[in-house]
Order: sequence, then C-alpha cells, then structure tokens
Amino acid sequence: TKEEFNIYDLYYFINETIKYLLGSYDSHTKVKFSDNKKIPLDFKMIENKIYIMSTPDDMKDALYGELIAINGVKIETIMDEIEKITCYSTIEYLNTTIASFIKLINNLKSLPSINSDIQKIEYTIVNNGEVKNYSFDINKNYDNNINYNNDNYTYRVVDDVIIIRYSSCQNFNRCIEFTNEIAKISKEKNIDSFIVDIRSNEGGNSKVIEPLLEFLKDKKIVTLIDEKVFSSGVLACVDLKKIGSYTIGTGIGSTLACFGDTVSYTDEIGLDVSKCYKYFYYDDNLEGNELLKEEFLKKYKTKEDFIKIDKGVFIPDLYIIKTIDDYKNKKDPQLEKALEYLENQKSIKK
Repeated sequence: TKEEFNIYDLYYFINETIKYLLGSYDSHTKVKFSDNKKIPLDFKMIENKIYIMSTPDDMKDALYGELIAINGVKIETIMDEIEKITCYSTIEYLNTTIASFIKLINNLKSLPSINSDIQKIEYTIVNNGEVKNYSFDINKNYDNNINYNNDNYTYRVVDDVIIIRYSSCQNFNRCIEFTNEIAKISKEKNIDSFIVDIRSNEGGNSKVIEPLLEFLKDKKIVTLIDEKVFSSGVLACVDLKKIGSYTIGTGIGSTLACFGDTVSYTDEIGLDVSKCYKYFYYDDNLEGNELLKEEFLKKYKTKEDFIKIDKGVFIPDLYIIKTIDDYKNKKDPQLEKALEYLENQKSIKK
C-alpha cells in the first residue's frame, strides 16, 4: 500500500469515483491531464483485439499488428483497468476510449499496473507471427501528425453519387459554403443520391449541420456511422435518419439519451475538469429535447423516471464492421454497401 499519492493516483481515483457515481449516464464528465504527451501510434479495437492502425515511418513493420502488452503488462489487464474509470453507455464508446487512452503517456502512468516513475513506454506487438517490442522515451516530444486529414467538409462523386465527408460538427459558415458547392454539383450533374460519411464524428455544435440537412431533404441518402460517432455526432446521425436516410455501419458512442454541453476548467493541481450542464433526449417521434441538468434532476427524480425517456441505442439499418483484413487490403465494405443500396434504389424507381 502506498504511503503517498501523486497526481497520477489522484487522476485514477477521481475518474474511478466519477464512474461509480455516474456509470453509463454521463460520458462527458471527467478529469484529464492538462499536459499529456502522445505516443505517435494510432490504435483501434476490432472484434475485441487492439490493432496498430498508423505508425511512424520507422515502425511500418508493426502496421496492423496486434497489441498484446504494454510495459510487460498484458493488454487484457490494461483494458480492465481503463474500464474501471470510464463512464460509457455503449461498448463502442469504451472500445474507442481504450484505443485513445493507451497512446497518452500520463494516462498510462496512472494505471495501477504501471509504475508512474517509468522512463519509457514499451508496446509488445505480434504481426505475421512475429513478436516485437517497440519503446518510446516518455521525455521526448513525438510528431503526431500522421495520416490525418483535417478538412471537416469534403466530397467526391462516384457512380452518380455524391459522397460527403462530415467529420465534425464545426464551423457553421463553412457548412453553408459547402452545402452551396454540393447543390451546384448536384444540379450540374443531375445527381440526387448522397452518402453522408459521419464516421469518427465526435461532435461539436449540433446546429452546424442544419444547412446541409435542409438541402438533403427529399434526396436519396445513406449515412455511414461507426463507434466513434459521439455527442453532437449522434444528434447529426438522428437528424439524418429523420429526413429519410438509410444507415450503414456499427453501433455508435452513446445512447440516444445523454448528458452533453460541457464547461471546462483547470483545477489547482493541474487536472482539466469537464462537466456537463444539459441533458438531451428524444421522444417517440425522434424529436429532440434538452433540459438543463438542474431541470432534469427536478423532473426525473428516480431511475425509473429516467428509463421512461431513455430510447436506448441507435441501431443502423445495416450493421457491418470493417475487419482488420479490410484495413490491410484498403477495402471499405460499409461504403461498398452504401453504393450498392443506392444503385438498388435506382432500379426500384425504374
């Protein structure tokens, strides 16, 4: 038993307490380290295994390998410890949290199984039957700008379909400009079929998408979703469903009833605190409602009251995951099925 506790112990204890109090109800309220270095790797949970999805140039032999240990600790133990401090309403959110947690140095130092005095992070990876260790100096600043596309609004035309990439709910003015661009292309090429790819959209401002929604009304639409859709990304998913979109992908990062809209501050010990102040939920017609947290607590005083308005998880019309082999072979079965669905819709119309 430790006689003295440090900031890493405190981080873990506070989040463990938040998990005990809030459980599955509030995935936004948490504490984070104000300064947290990142290891230059990207991870993804696929079918209960963690894979390396992006690496620096000198680690290309690790790409798509399976992570089996960190600093000699089995990944199953690491995952269990992260679960104990994570509030989540869907397993998808937990998996996404684990994948992002294990690249943050201070987060790893907070885990009970890892000594906070370590000077390196060592990942054990098995790839093509070969087990190798890859070490990172925790005092070094690594370049984390690997394979990222920061453009929130992009589009391309494939087989008389406009594929829209809407990666976060940000920048209302840009959404208006982008919608005008899409409308022009749609008119010039006589296209009325659209795929809206909101995979990995973790939120922002739920009002931002309104110009795009207005344009897409009465069009043939497929929405692509995945486990990283969260917060206002969930609201965007529901809004697209309400205007007639067919949905393809996996489960998403939150149930349809959730706390959101956060205020953040840094406390005196150097941890960033994030707290929610609104509650979002839908009625039977998928009409959105929101309450300030104080109003919610007055109106819904028991767990039974809460259950009455909780519409559960969002289920895609077609559930399909991308396997590790899909990533290796640069295949996108979700997009392929979306194009196939819209082609079938044209045949039905004829």
